[in-house]
Amino acid sequence: MDGVAREYSDALNREVTYCDISPDDWERELKRAGLADHLTRYLVTMAELNRAGRYDRVAAGVERVTGRPAMSVREFVLHHADEFGGRRS
Repeated sequence: MDGVAREYSDALNREVTYCDISPDDWERELKRAGLADHLTRYLVTMAELNRAGRYDRVAAGVERVTGRPAMSVREFVLHHADEFGGRRS
């Protein structure tokens, strides 16, 4: 996740850091935000799978479906910079 934070930093031209939050704290904050129980359980599960390295791979599914390679994280953030607080000059 530190690498993903670097991609955000590069795209937005400002420092973005990753903070490893404990599963209990993550669940507590999701509940505090008022998310539905089923959504909280889903997000906690996805975080556990990410922590276990279950998403550390590259797949060609996007290209198979769309005929184009997937965007990198950096490209996606550049395309949606305003939604991430804008790009600094």
